[in-house]
Amino acid sequence: MSHKVLKVNNVNANSLGLSDVINSSSIQANDVIKWSGTEWINGVSSSATPTETLGYSSHMKGGMSFSASGAYSAGKYLMYQRETSNRTIYYKPSGYDTNAATTTNSIKQNHKWFESIDITAAGTYLCLATYAFYSQLFTGSEISLRWESNAGGFSHYTSTNTSISAAFPTLLVGVLTVAATDIIRVVVQSVSNTGSVLHKTPEAAAASVSIFKLS
Repeated sequence: MSHKVLKVNNVNANSLGLSDVINSSSIQANDVIKWSGTEWINGVSSSATPTETLGYSSHMKGGMSFSASGAYSAGKYLMYQRETSNRTIYYKPSGYDTNAATTTNSIKQNHKWFESIDITAAGTYLCLATYAFYSQLFTGSEISLRWESNAGGFSHYTSTNTSISAAFPTLLVGVLTVAATDIIRVVVQSVSNTGSVLHKTPEAAAASVSIFKLS
């Protein structure tokens, strides 16, 4: 039996060193092999260090349920349960403030619920929101939503159905660059028939807001 010995740059493969395969110099711990555009060299990784951080986050605790009334119409802000240790799991560092729900912008005047969030630091933010609705009508309804800031919409539109016997959760995603400060909210764009506030355990479990600061 015979075999050929592999050589690179006329060097036996068993004796290869880094300098035999790349143009190496001043090798340091944690260096990587990378392409310079003309040759393979050693150096530090050029991958950017992730800078995203979790900002504000809140969702209902499992098993929470409550009775509520009221119907959303176009232009109204969605209401979310405000930060309370017995009803929500939340993270609220400095730089984020929630604004109590009002009948001017939402469907209830209630300081235990919030309708919008203040962002008080410049940066780019990833905003996520989930929600589910319960219809008071057997015919159900359809609701269209969008993230908005003081300057207007900054996300896609999403539509979700409602039913008197089932909840249909929806996910809303938006990216916003804030120059100094801003106020964000999820705004109802259109409603067919009647969309009630969430008021049973399935709907409560589907309501959440999460904001990540990307830069």
